[in-house]
Amino acid sequence: MRRRGVFLVASLAAFLSLGAALAGDLADFESGATSGGSSSSGSSSGDRDDGFNFEPDQGCRDVAGRPCDERPSGKTTVERKYGDPLLPFYALDLSFQSVRPDITALDGRFEAGYGPVAVCARLTHFQEKHPKDSLDAASAHLLLRLKFSDYFEAGAGAGPFVLDGEETNTGFSLALPLRFRFSRGFGADLRSQWIRIKGNSVEDYDASAVFGEKSWFVRVGYRWMVAPWETLDGPYAGISYSY
Repeated sequence: MRRRGVFLVASLAAFLSLGAALAGDLADFESGATSGGSSSSGSSSGDRDDGFNFEPDQGCRDVAGRPCDERPSGKTTVERKYGDPLLPFYALDLSFQSVRPDITALDGRFEAGYGPVAVCARLTHFQEKHPKDSLDAASAHLLLRLKFSDYFEAGAGAGPFVLDGEETNTGFSLALPLRFRFSRGFGADLRSQWIRIKGNSVEDYDASAVFGEKSWFVRVGYRWMVAPWETLDGPYAGISYSY
């Protein structure tokens, strides 16, 4: 009887060790991202030079000698032109990513806005074959977009983040999307996201190049999602549409 008890205990320990060994990368990423971590704890009243010269014989002129009615209006962003690839009214990205030999991801991103204000939502579905597992990473942001030239746009946003795997956990994220358009048919995007979830920090970096004509583009890039103990990264390719 004693030998039988020892045999049962040894078998149970071996089974538990095998189960731990079979835990996949997606489970490791989710555990690293959501496990309990350490919590984060006037002007004077005298004469003022406002930059304009009001001499009677010259009329109202600024420091550059231009008439006052021709001086810049003070806008901080360049207005959008029809067909401009920057500050799109709406944009859709769909891509496929190879993360590991047994892990792939489908990603979708949608952005809609007018001028400097936009909303953005992104969903990434990771699928692991051995062991069979899946993980969804979703985010939504309210964006402020600024166009500094005909070639460069920068944005900043904030919003919720959801990680749905063996458990569903929510957090908060900050986003910094950058768009470069060197011509109407070629450009690059850099998208960074910093996430705080259950006291842990997760970083998401995405760099891509876009090639296309008018509103349709082919996108190729590389994406990293970095959590404590695990990183999901790999190249991807897809299509984009913007208007």
